[in-house]
Amino acid sequence: FFMIEAMVGSSLIFLLTRATALVMRTTTTPPRMSVVSPPAKVLVVGGGPLALLTSKTLARRGYDTMLVTSEGSLSHELLWAEDEARLGNLKLIDPQADEDVDAFERAVGDCEALCVAYDSTRTLESKLLDVIMPAGSKIKRIALVSRHLNGAGQNPLVIASKAAANREVWALTDDVKASLGAFEGRVHAKASSADADVVTVRVGTLKGGGPGTAESAAERADAAKNAKNAKDGATTATTLSKAYYAKCVVKDLVNWQLLFDCSTQGVALTPGDTAEGPGWRAVFTSTSPEAEPGDSGRVATAQALAFALDHPDAGGKSFGVNTAEGRVPLSDAAFKQALNDVLN
Repeated sequence: FFMIEAMVGSSLIFLLTRATALVMRTTTTPPRMSVVSPPAKVLVVGGGPLALLTSKTLARRGYDTMLVTSEGSLSHELLWAEDEARLGNLKLIDPQADEDVDAFERAVGDCEALCVAYDSTRTLESKLLDVIMPAGSKIKRIALVSRHLNGAGQNPLVIASKAAANREVWALTDDVKASLGAFEGRVHAKASSADADVVTVRVGTLKGGGPGTAESAAERADAAKNAKNAKDGATTATTLSKAYYAKCVVKDLVNWQLLFDCSTQGVALTPGDTAEGPGWRAVFTSTSPEAEPGDSGRVATAQALAFALDHPDAGGKSFGVNTAEGRVPLSDAAFKQALNDVLN
């Protein structure tokens, strides 16, 4: 998992460095509506399974989506099951290919939204933001993943559980809080200078992302097909392929990530930065497949990013993604309603 995030992150830096030769446009743009709806062009930067899931979710919703990754074959393996139709509106940029530098430059010039989705607490530096959003950028809205920073439910046991049980546990320290706070500030400042707005999706310990068992995958497929508002991409899986468990998951005696993907696909959204961490139960919740305080599902987080782009009331706000019991993810209509409830 961490190797995959490092590959995506290093590829972004590599490509952005080469892309600094872009001719920066200096045209002045008037204020504009920040809602970005399909089939608008969206650029996804980040790393790990969350960036892949976010890109797939955006494409399922009909966005023209572009993701930077240095490992195209592995990314395709994680994105698509062998019998799954690949969406033509999801494109991967491989910085090892010279022609992809041109593709990135076109994406920077044409995209109307930016999603920043890291599994870890890694952030984008100011210079990289400047390349992604040059003067005259068309970006109207930025949806980014950050963390719960309020400190509720954080204590030494949470830090201990990260070291002893699950290194992906969200443990708040002063250094990490300062880093993420500065990152959010940089993004908001950049958005303000470009007449864009920012939606911050806050998460805790990220869990899941794969299809679960064959039975649970079939349940999700049936739910998507039966959705009243199903779009062309609705029959594409809402998760990564089963390769996720082989390539991204630390091997335990019990594959709790797979169990999580079978039974904890619901979501509970909380306003602003109000969600609590696991508290003194952190050692027990760190590898729990059930809905627990301080946890966030990757599938639900990807949904949150995708639906934040075209929600009229999301601009300038933040909300938290928390786990809830459920065999299948929320339908588009149900997620929109949950977002309405938390934003209004």
